Amino acid sequence: MHYAEPISPLLIIEESLQKHIFCAEKGIPGAYIPSPNTGGGGPVTLAGAVALGVAECFVGLIITQLVRPGAPFLFGMNTAALDMRSTIVSYGAPEWSMGMAATADMARFYSLPVWGGAGPSDSKIVDAQFGIEATFSIMSAFLSRTTLWCTMSATSSTDQPRRWRRWSSAMRSSA
Repeated sequence: MHYAEPISPLLIIEESLQKHIFCAEKGIPGAYIPSPNTGGGGPVTLAGAVALGVAECFVGLIITQLVRPGAPFLFGMNTAALDMRSTIVSYGAPEWSMGMAATADMARFYSLPVWGGAGPSDSKIVDAQFGIEATFSIMSAFLSRTTLWCTMSATSSTDQPRRWRRWSSAMRSSA
């Protein structure tokens, strides 16, 4: 499967588009997942960000179908909240799950399979914040009936592999 992200609002990267077209020609499933983050690359309101994301996602769908009618395509987008003071996108915020639910509703309206994220957190370590945020987003992806999940249980740390090994070994030793 090919995963491509245009830059919101409505900016298409040529190399990404070429890969998307190649996959469509070969019948490889593709997802053209925009990220109209509220207050960043998208409008401040969640409804506005979803509307922009739908338009951007349709660009990928239309290109895919022009290249090869009937080529497999996953509808979806990331609509996380942007903290305008720190300019950090919050994937653990409720807006991300709410945007995913709205996206899933739109995909069902158009009879398209939908991509959804599940499990991200803004926590730097595996702690209570991580557990709450990951659980909420996984539950939201399940209840929204998304077709394919991605981003299973990711912290915002740049040191994830070492942290996961340490956490998993601690869990094994405590059992």
